[in-house]
Amino acid sequence: MVASKRDVAGQNAFSALMDLVGLGRNGSGKGSFEFSGKECLPLEVEADIVHAGSIVERFSPSLVIHLSRHSSASKVPTLSVHAPGNVSGADFGGEPRTVSIAPASAMLAALKELKRQRDALCPEFEVCYEATHHGPCLDAPSMFIEIGSDLERWRQENAGYALAHAALAAVKAETESGAAVGLGGTHYCPKFTRLALEGSLPFGHMLPKHSLGSVDAPFLRYVLGRNAETVEVVVLDWKGMSGRDKARLVPELEKLGLRLERV
Repeated sequence: MVASKRDVAGQNAFSALMDLVGLGRNGSGKGSFEFSGKECLPLEVEADIVHAGSIVERFSPSLVIHLSRHSSASKVPTLSVHAPGNVSGADFGGEPRTVSIAPASAMLAALKELKRQRDALCPEFEVCYEATHHGPCLDAPSMFIEIGSDLERWRQENAGYALAHAALAAVKAETESGAAVGLGGTHYCPKFTRLALEGSLPFGHMLPKHSLGSVDAPFLRYVLGRNAETVEVVVLDWKGMSGRDKARLVPELEKLGLRLERV
């Protein structure tokens, strides 16, 4: 469980996590603890979290949970979950055209716990998936849980506790037998979020409409293979895809024999 010392929201959530596991809000985070039969290492890093990949990978983790801020011009209060990775360039950490391994079951557990905690602690926040974006790009299952979208929200203690509870839910999650990948729609993935919250469909990578122009057949196959669970279905936000992208990508998916669902 990783937070950057440069990140107000990450430090907020990290302090809440230390409290929940009995180390106190000012716990150093230098020692590991056991939760749900798993050894957990809370880790604070000096670097910005999108550049912390090499630091994290030296521990050979089975799951990496980044506690972080989310920024947006709209400043909408948001609690979100996403997998890291870059569909094209690497302006914010990681490597170009490289994505981490997306842990769909853990992400779903975190998303559902965020909703529960939102309802109890901070009802003004929206809860959603975000599309795959930014670094670090790890060869390990990794995910981000974030507070958005401005300094006031990053500092909100209840939001920090919501993230901490969601991180522990992700640790506790049992791996499902299959996962979904989402294509199309907006960055905040409203249709995929609804399917996850209402139907418990676990999503790994989600690639929005604005990035699909950079997705060719080899990269699509690569993304499908970078999920911790076997991808059994690809969900298409049909109105959130251009006709050109449908014509290019749907035949490639059909060749792979994957189940396709339009929403």
